[in-house]
Amino acid sequence: MSDPHEIFARYRDSAHAVFLETLGGRVVDCNQAALDLYGYTRSEMLRLTVFDLVPIEIAHRIPDIIVAQLQAGTFSTVAKGVRKNGEVFDTEVSTEVIGEREEKFILAQVTDLSTVVSES
Repeated sequence: MSDPHEIFARYRDSAHAVFLETLGGRVVDCNQAALDLYGYTRSEMLRLTVFDLVPIEIAHRIPDIIVAQLQAGTFSTVAKGVRKNGEVFDTEVSTEVIGEREEKFILAQVTDLSTVVSES
């Protein structure tokens, strides 16, 4: 298996927000799309955890989601995100566990569903 940072590097130019996170939820790295979507600078984002990027009513479920993700290896859901300015928005989140043994991380891709135009 490749180094988690090398895997993340493949997503650096993605149009979707992509995060590399510890199993505890700390943001280790993110791409420019993530900074643009959430409204943080890189230095601000790298001081945050996933708990800071979701509404409080969702944050309490994250530990259970991480446990389920570790068992399955991947996870996908529709959720809510919170921008730096406090705006709550709809997201689709897809994650996968990457790395080996003690060096496991979560690679998370976030799509902003508030910009998706529904066709009637």
